[in-house]
Amino acid sequence: MSEILSKSGDSTVHNYGYAKGRLNLDIELFDLDVRVKLGIQTDTIIFDPFLDTTTIKPLLAYMMVKELGPLLKTQHGIYVPDNDFGKFMKEFRSGLSLAYGRKASKIKYIFYLTGGVDLIICLISKMENISIIEMSNT
Repeated sequence: MSEILSKSGDSTVHNYGYAKGRLNLDIELFDLDVRVKLGIQTDTIIFDPFLDTTTIKPLLAYMMVKELGPLLKTQHGIYVPDNDFGKFMKEFRSGLSLAYGRKASKIKYIFYLTGGVDLIICLISKMENISIIEMSNT
């Protein structure tokens, strides 16, 4: 999975959807010459309201996963906003605010699908929650 994430630069998003707690992505990875369908188990997700693969062709993006621990403060094991207003606004704009109020022991990562702007952001409890559903050569 780490190779797919690290080689996802300038990938084409063919389709996406969210149902029953799973984000589904259909992405063509040019660096690996593969098309991959990923499933990401998550209960917290935001979409860019203008994300529409039917009207934006091609939709170029890359994927990234970051560990939340080094990025956010915790209090009593719960992610909390930074007291400094500027840092708080930076956290908010980068989607990290999705983790506020969540237990640090349960939510460890944040996933980004980014294409100039953050298109999809979701929280992930463990890396095993990202799975390859299907992969084929292009």
